[in-house]
Amino acid sequence: MPGPGFWRGAFWLFALQGLAFIIASVALIDAAPSSGQDTGSRTPLRQLAVLTAGIAAMAAAGLVTDLVWSALLGLSGLLLIGLFLILDGRALRGSCRIAPATR
Repeated sequence: MPGPGFWRGAFWLFALQGLAFIIASVALIDAAPSSGQDTGSRTPLRQLAVLTAGIAAMAAAGLVTDLVWSALLGLSGLLLIGLFLILDGRALRGSCRIAPATR
């Protein structure tokens, strides 16, 4: 079993997983049936920006050594992810959702 210095191997493993995801995405998008109609779907930039900020805040909370900053970043990350869920829930009627609908 590799020791704690195996970070390079972990990096390349994740890089290969990312490459496999890209290849699978291209194959699945190309295989999707086209109805010939414009569904009016758009990229949910607002939801993606809020989700990205929340994840970045949570990740930064793990890097900061000061307890107060770590707690503030963790709390702000949770609040931003909660805001993402609210924004994404309001996009229920449109085709601009990220999370799957539960209804």
